[in-house]
Amino acid sequence: MPEILIVEDDQAVRDAFTRTLKHAGFQVTPVENGVSALQLLGQRPFDAIISDYRMPELGGQGFYEQLEERFPEMAGRVIFVTAYADDSKIRTFLTQTGQPVLAKPVETADLVNVVQQLVRRKSRSTPGAPGGAEGAG
Repeated sequence: MPEILIVEDDQAVRDAFTRTLKHAGFQVTPVENGVSALQLLGQRPFDAIISDYRMPELGGQGFYEQLEERFPEMAGRVIFVTAYADDSKIRTFLTQTGQPVLAKPVETADLVNVVQQLVRRKSRSTPGAPGGAEGAG
C-alpha cells in the first residue's frame, strides 16, 4: 500500500486530505509543518508527499529546499497545494520545481488522481519495484 506524507498546517484540510486518501487505498501520515515532515523523512521514505506552500515554522519552499539537500531522492515525489498560485513569486518557484501543483480548494478527484499518477510514475522508475523498470536501460 503506497505511503503518503501530508504536510499541511490547516487541521481541517489535513483531515480532509487524510480521509480522502485513506478512502482511495493509501496509507497516510499527516503532519502540520515542514520541520515535522523532515524528521519523519529521516526515519523512512514515502511514496508521495503532499505539501502546502504557506505554513508556519518551515513553509513549502523551505521544506522543498531542505528536501533537495537532505533527501534528494524524495524531492521528485512532492505535490504542492496552495491558495496562492496566482502570486508571481510563488508561481515562479513552483514552476521551477517541475512538481505537480494543486490550487486550493482542491477537488477530491484531482487530489486522488495526481497522487495516483505520481505513485505510478515513481514505481515504474524504481528498479525492483512492483511494475518497476527492472533491467531497463
